[in-house]
Amino acid sequence: MKRLHILFSITILLSLYSFSSFSQSAPLPNKIAFNDASDYKKYEKDFVASFNWLEGQPLNSTRSDIKSVDAFLLQWMVGTPDVSISVNGYATDMAKKNPDMLIYYMGGWSRYVIEHPEEKDSIKFHLAAVEEVLKIYKGMNGVKKDKKIDKLVLLQTEGKLEEYIKSQIK
Repeated sequence: MKRLHILFSITILLSLYSFSSFSQSAPLPNKIAFNDASDYKKYEKDFVASFNWLEGQPLNSTRSDIKSVDAFLLQWMVGTPDVSISVNGYATDMAKKNPDMLIYYMGGWSRYVIEHPEEKDSIKFHLAAVEEVLKIYKGMNGVKKDKKIDKLVLLQTEGKLEEYIKSQIK
């Protein structure tokens, strides 16, 4: 698990290379500065707006505005002291055929934490993250077919997704 966390952190840091230019079509703040922990709090609304915008964009796009939003979201998620994302094996499995699903997983988790600050049940965070991936997957917005995600869609349809997530994180 620790090794997975380290590999995941390295992947995120390498993804930040594209943080330099912003397009006007993406809802990003003009000047982004993460100098200390308090800076992350003031960008929470920007995070949610940017993530909501990203949901409507084509998956696997090479557009610079999408890459800039991805970089902003990743930098915020890695640096914020207020959100701690758990990426278990089932989460990385969802990203094997569709690597972009990882940002939707992490973004869904983060948005849920921001919008539900009173929530302490980590199962709810996992569920929000997985449901975000399933929403993107079901939209088939440039997504490759994936049997593992199809299984999660079925569990969601049957009302058994939360039960499955509980079994995966223990």
